[in-house]
Amino acid sequence: MAVSRADDFATLAWEAMINRDRIVNTQTLAMGLLGMKDAKGEPVMNERELNNPLEFLLLNNLATLVRLNLLPLEASGMLKRSAPGTTPGKAKVEGGSEEEEGP
Repeated sequence: MAVSRADDFATLAWEAMINRDRIVNTQTLAMGLLGMKDAKGEPVMNERELNNPLEFLLLNNLATLVRLNLLPLEASGMLKRSAPGTTPGKAKVEGGSEEEEGP
C-alpha cells in the first residue's frame, strides 16, 4: 500500500512534536541530503524526511516554537507516551522496553 503525502505530513508533524531532543536546522537538512550519518552511525534523516525536506524543516521548527512557547514541559512527555507502540500508563525506555509510570 502506498503512503500518501498527507500520511507523510501527519507523521512528520507527529515526530517533530515528540522528538524534543532532536535539533533540526539547515545544517541537519544539508547533512541528510548528503547522506551523512550521526555519531551512532544512523542516517541523519530517514527516507520520509528525505522525500519531504521542506516539510521536515518547517514542521520541526514550528514544533520547537510550539513546545517552547505554548505547551508546558509535561505536555511533551504526555505526547511521547501516547505515541504509537506505547501502552497507556507505561513509558517507553531506552532499548524498546516499557516500564510502569509512577502515580
